[in-house]
Amino acid sequence: MLGWLAVFSSPRIPRFVAAILVCAAAAALAGCTNTVPRVTGYGPEAYKNFIDGCTVTRTIVDKKQVVTPLAQNNFCTCVYNDIADTTKDDKPNNAVYPIPWDDLKAYENKVAGGTAGELPKPPANLTKAIAHCPRGAGPTAPSSSKTTTTTGAK
Repeated sequence: MLGWLAVFSSPRIPRFVAAILVCAAAAALAGCTNTVPRVTGYGPEAYKNFIDGCTVTRTIVDKKQVVTPLAQNNFCTCVYNDIADTTKDDKPNNAVYPIPWDDLKAYENKVAGGTAGELPKPPANLTKAIAHCPRGAGPTAPSSSKTTTTTGAK
Protein backbone atom coordinates (compact mmCIF):
# COMPACT_ATOMS: atom_id res chain seq x y z
CA MET A 1 0.00 0.00 0.00
CA LEU A 2 2.91 2.37 0.53
CA GLY A 3 3.36 2.76 -3.22
CA TRP A 4 -0.19 4.01 -3.54
CA LEU A 5 0.55 7.10 -1.51
CA ALA A 6 1.97 8.68 -4.64
CA VAL A 7 -1.58 9.29 -5.89
CA PHE A 8 -1.95 12.03 -3.29
CA SER A 9 0.54 14.17 -5.19
CA SER A 10 -1.56 14.18 -8.35
CA PRO A 11 -2.94 17.70 -8.96
CA ARG A 12 -5.82 16.30 -11.02
CA ILE A 13 -7.33 14.24 -8.18
CA PRO A 14 -8.72 15.91 -5.05
CA ARG A 15 -6.95 14.57 -1.96
CA PHE A 16 -10.14 13.21 -0.33
CA VAL A 17 -11.09 11.26 -3.47
CA ALA A 18 -7.59 9.85 -3.86
CA ALA A 19 -7.56 8.75 -0.21
CA ILE A 20 -10.79 6.83 -0.53
CA LEU A 21 -9.88 5.32 -3.89
CA VAL A 22 -6.62 4.06 -2.48
CA CYS A 23 -8.14 2.60 0.68
CA ALA A 24 -10.95 0.98 -1.25
CA ALA A 25 -8.42 -0.73 -3.46
CA ALA A 26 -6.43 -1.73 -0.40
CA ALA A 27 -9.40 -3.68 0.92
CA ALA A 28 -9.12 -6.07 -2.00
CA LEU A 29 -5.42 -6.69 -1.42
CA ALA A 30 -5.43 -6.87 2.36
CA GLY A 31 -4.65 -10.27 3.68
CA CYS A 32 -2.47 -11.38 0.76
CA THR A 33 0.63 -11.91 2.90
CA ASN A 34 1.72 -15.29 4.25
CA THR A 35 0.98 -14.29 7.84
CA VAL A 36 -2.67 -13.29 7.39
CA PRO A 37 -5.39 -15.39 5.75
CA ARG A 38 -6.31 -14.10 2.31
CA VAL A 39 -9.49 -12.03 2.26
CA THR A 40 -11.70 -13.44 -0.49
CA GLY A 41 -14.82 -11.32 -0.20
CA TYR A 42 -16.73 -8.71 1.74
CA GLY A 43 -17.11 -9.53 5.41
CA PRO A 44 -15.62 -8.74 8.82
CA GLU A 45 -11.94 -8.95 7.71
CA ALA A 46 -12.52 -6.89 4.56
CA TYR A 47 -14.42 -4.31 6.63
CA LYS A 48 -11.63 -4.10 9.22
CA ASN A 49 -8.95 -3.74 6.53
CA PHE A 50 -10.97 -1.17 4.59
CA ILE A 51 -11.65 1.01 7.65
CA ASP A 52 -8.02 0.81 8.78
CA GLY A 53 -6.72 1.77 5.32
CA CYS A 54 -9.26 4.56 4.99
CA THR A 55 -8.81 6.19 8.40
CA VAL A 56 -5.00 6.18 8.61
CA THR A 57 -1.92 5.66 6.51
CA ARG A 58 1.14 3.90 7.92
CA THR A 59 4.69 4.46 6.74
CA ILE A 60 8.08 3.47 8.11
CA VAL A 61 10.53 6.30 8.70
CA ASP A 62 13.86 5.65 10.42
CA LYS A 63 12.68 2.21 11.57
CA LYS A 64 9.60 3.71 13.21
CA GLN A 65 5.99 3.46 12.14
CA VAL A 66 4.40 6.83 11.38
CA VAL A 67 0.61 6.85 11.55
CA THR A 68 -1.10 9.73 9.75
CA PRO A 69 -4.89 10.29 10.01
CA LEU A 70 -6.83 10.38 6.75
CA ALA A 71 -10.61 10.19 7.18
CA GLN A 72 -13.10 9.86 9.98
CA ASN A 73 -14.45 6.41 10.76
CA ASN A 74 -18.07 7.30 9.96
CA PHE A 75 -17.14 8.47 6.45
CA CYS A 76 -15.17 5.28 5.76
CA THR A 77 -17.97 3.12 7.14
CA CYS A 78 -20.45 4.91 4.90
CA VAL A 79 -18.32 4.27 1.79
CA TYR A 80 -17.77 0.60 2.71
CA ASN A 81 -21.46 0.04 3.35
CA ASP A 82 -22.32 1.72 0.06
CA ILE A 83 -20.02 -0.54 -2.00
CA ALA A 84 -20.02 -3.87 -0.10
CA ASP A 85 -21.72 -6.17 -2.58
CA THR A 86 -22.86 -8.95 -0.27
CA THR A 87 -25.37 -10.42 -2.69
CA LYS A 88 -25.76 -14.15 -2.09
CA ASP A 89 -28.13 -16.66 -3.63
CA ASP A 90 -30.85 -16.11 -1.04
CA LYS A 91 -29.85 -12.82 0.63
CA PRO A 92 -30.52 -9.31 -0.68
CA ASN A 93 -27.75 -6.76 -1.01
CA ASN A 94 -28.11 -3.57 1.03
CA ALA A 95 -25.32 -1.65 -0.73
CA VAL A 96 -26.47 1.55 -2.43
CA TYR A 97 -23.66 1.39 -5.03
CA PRO A 98 -22.51 -2.25 -5.01
CA ILE A 99 -19.14 -3.23 -6.42
CA PRO A 100 -18.60 -6.97 -6.87
CA TRP A 101 -15.52 -8.16 -4.94
CA ASP A 102 -13.74 -9.31 -8.11
CA ASP A 103 -14.24 -5.86 -9.67
CA LEU A 104 -12.82 -4.14 -6.58
CA LYS A 105 -9.87 -6.54 -6.64
CA ALA A 106 -9.30 -5.87 -10.36
CA TYR A 107 -9.25 -2.13 -9.62
CA GLU A 108 -6.72 -2.68 -6.83
CA ASN A 109 -4.50 -4.58 -9.27
CA LYS A 110 -4.64 -1.63 -11.67
CA VAL A 111 -3.70 0.77 -8.87
CA ALA A 112 -0.85 -1.47 -7.67
CA GLY A 113 0.50 -1.89 -11.20
CA GLY A 114 0.10 1.74 -12.21
CA THR A 115 2.55 4.60 -12.46
CA ALA A 116 3.23 6.66 -9.35
CA GLY A 117 0.99 9.73 -9.31
CA GLU A 118 -1.42 8.26 -11.87
CA LEU A 119 -4.69 6.74 -10.72
CA PRO A 120 -6.63 4.43 -13.04
CA LYS A 121 -10.25 5.29 -13.61
CA PRO A 122 -12.14 4.01 -10.54
CA PRO A 123 -15.32 1.96 -10.74
CA ALA A 124 -18.25 4.33 -11.25
CA ASN A 125 -20.00 3.03 -8.13
CA LEU A 126 -16.95 3.84 -5.99
CA THR A 127 -17.05 7.45 -7.14
CA LYS A 128 -20.80 7.53 -6.45
CA ALA A 129 -20.34 6.09 -2.95
CA ILE A 130 -17.71 8.71 -2.12
CA ALA A 131 -20.00 11.49 -3.35
CA HIS A 132 -22.94 10.01 -1.42
CA CYS A 133 -21.23 9.98 1.98
CA PRO A 134 -21.16 13.18 4.05
CA ARG A 135 -18.23 15.39 3.03
CA GLY A 136 -17.86 16.80 6.53
CA ALA A 137 -16.75 13.34 7.61
CA GLY A 138 -14.28 12.90 4.75
CA PRO A 139 -10.51 12.91 4.67
CA THR A 140 -8.66 16.07 5.54
CA ALA A 141 -5.08 17.15 5.25
CA PRO A 142 -3.23 15.58 8.17
CA SER A 143 -2.57 18.03 10.99
CA SER A 144 -0.11 15.70 12.66
CA SER A 145 1.37 12.26 12.58
CA LYS A 146 1.94 9.86 15.42
CA THR A 147 5.23 7.97 15.43
CA THR A 148 5.35 4.53 16.95
CA THR A 149 8.17 2.04 17.18
CA THR A 150 7.74 -1.08 15.08
CA THR A 151 9.63 -4.09 16.29
CA GLY A 152 11.50 -5.95 13.62
CA ALA A 153 11.56 -3.02 11.18
CA LYS A 154 14.66 -2.91 9.03
